[in-house]
Amino acid sequence: MIAQLITQSAIAVQSAPNNGTAWANHASALLANAFYEESANAAEVALTLDSSLLHVRYRQSQVLWR
Repeated sequence: MIAQLITQSAIAVQSAPNNGTAWANHASALLANAFYEESANAAEVALTLDSSLLHVRYRQSQVLWR
């Protein structure tokens, strides 16, 4: 189930690489499964694409705090 969630979010990112929400969802899936560095990287892409995703900035700060 975990692998499937991460795979689905990765496919969404590959399908729409300029979609900040897709990257944000991928960052969330990675964070929820303790892939912290990968989550921070995905969150950075999401925020670069869409700076209005404030919830991503909050989650990213949690990851970087670790």
